[in-house]
Amino acid sequence: MPGTSLRVIVFTSLLISSATAHATTANDICSAASNPCTLSSGRTVTPGSLLDFGSRQLVLTGSGRLEISTGSFRILAGGLTMNPGARIIATRSASVEVNVTGNILLESTGSTRSPIITTDPVPGDVTLTAGGNVTLNGYIWANSNHDDGDGGDVLISSVGAMVQTDSISVAGGYNAGGGTI
Repeated sequence: MPGTSLRVIVFTSLLISSATAHATTANDICSAASNPCTLSSGRTVTPGSLLDFGSRQLVLTGSGRLEISTGSFRILAGGLTMNPGARIIATRSASVEVNVTGNILLESTGSTRSPIITTDPVPGDVTLTAGGNVTLNGYIWANSNHDDGDGGDVLISSVGAMVQTDSISVAGGYNAGGGTI
């Protein structure tokens, strides 16, 4: 069909360029004086990065995204809030670790959710640790996207309450096993 290849190229280019700014430290996301630190655009996180916000709150607005395509990254903060539409996405076996002294809140409004996703033939892991409450109104997926790939692992711990209104999935491929929660 004429124009199909061009549309695929344009769509692929939009996906690749959707998070063009890079982040290696918390200061790449916002100034050290910002509290809360609010991210309202996309950032590609450098593998092995430690995004240490200290006691500051990290808020991802509906257009806020943190993405990594290999390796892993850690977030240390006073708290994490992901507004509806915000995303943390890890591909190519990348893992995400979030450790906060306060609360972790993944929000949703209607069908607009705030997911944390790791996906690949061998997906990475998602680890959430909170000194306060964990509220999951957005989903967490550590799914394989290959018939023979096992699912990843999701570890969630909190000192306070844990409320889950959305799914946590560690699905493996058709010929493989799931991960662990």
